[in-house]
Amino acid sequence: MIWFWELVREMPNEYRRRLLHFATGLSRVPIAGFSALTSYNGKLCPFTLKDVKLKDDGYIWSHACFNRLDLSLHVVHHEFKAVLYAAIETDMYGFTTD
Repeated sequence: MIWFWELVREMPNEYRRRLLHFATGLSRVPIAGFSALTSYNGKLCPFTLKDVKLKDDGYIWSHACFNRLDLSLHVVHHEFKAVLYAAIETDMYGFTTD
């Protein structure tokens, strides 16, 4: 998870904004700060990263209703960076029943 935060620190602000939107569905951090993120029902719901084994179709899943990113962190740094940037550059959004 250290890689994730290192990459976020290196990102231009535009990419941070896109990442925030990808992970939370929000275009801006709440006025009360990042710790004031809420879930779909309005209850406080902190941003979380979850290390998971993902299917072959990707390394990152966003659960914007719960402010959570599922990441496969068992990949090399440059691969992880490429996948993270691909997700936020292409504005990949979708719904699944998984």
